[in-house]
Amino acid sequence: MSSAGLRGPWLADLIQAIGDSALVSLQPGLEDREYILKSFGGRLIDGRLVDGMIPIVSYMAPLPGEDIPTPGIAYWIPPGSTGPFSGPEEIVKPLVTILRQGGFPARISRDVRRDSLVPSAILTVIITALENSDWSFQKLAEGSELKLASQAILEVLQAICRKREVKTPAFVSLIAQPLFFRSLLSLSRWIVPFDFETYLRVHFTKVQDQMHESMKEYSQLASDYSIPTPTLSKLMAQSKAKLSAKLPTN
Repeated sequence: MSSAGLRGPWLADLIQAIGDSALVSLQPGLEDREYILKSFGGRLIDGRLVDGMIPIVSYMAPLPGEDIPTPGIAYWIPPGSTGPFSGPEEIVKPLVTILRQGGFPARISRDVRRDSLVPSAILTVIITALENSDWSFQKLAEGSELKLASQAILEVLQAICRKREVKTPAFVSLIAQPLFFRSLLSLSRWIVPFDFETYLRVHFTKVQDQMHESMKEYSQLASDYSIPTPTLSKLMAQSKAKLSAKLPTN
């Protein structure tokens, strides 16, 4: 369920249905946790809400142009990746144990919401640039969008670190460079065992509303802290222009 899909009338029915059960949230939005708690009208306290991150890639196979023997759900666990979960120990420990028994690389984290903000923001900004580049790795690597995204990442992370009341990590200035992402795009062709370019287009077109809402949240967060975001604003404006150009006309 995407962050945008979370905000629907069905959530009230789910709240009624789960009773006293714990709820695990995997949504990456800045305000998703607060929205869930508010939707429960105070009947769900932090003691029954678990936060988590998704460390795997999955999709309905085959992807366009993919040749596989049997259609179904394909998944890939990147080497060394783990899925963190945080919340009440009496809930998180058995949850992580069960997931590990099933082959899911889960681990206990002190605070998933805090730890996930930076990687989620970096991914969202880069994917927006990729969308602006017509979902082409080559266009992204060779065009101006990657440079825009690299600068926008610095603006977004400055706002996020202000929210977390921490200093911006030193490594951010190193990874938020066009060369870093060009290297990742090149390496992905050798590391990922499927057409990663096509997967990103299929998946993030499906959750496009979540991506765009997250970009708006980052922009608003920066505005709340009076942090200038000229590059982020330009990236978002180009995204909006591209989407408008694709809308059918009467």
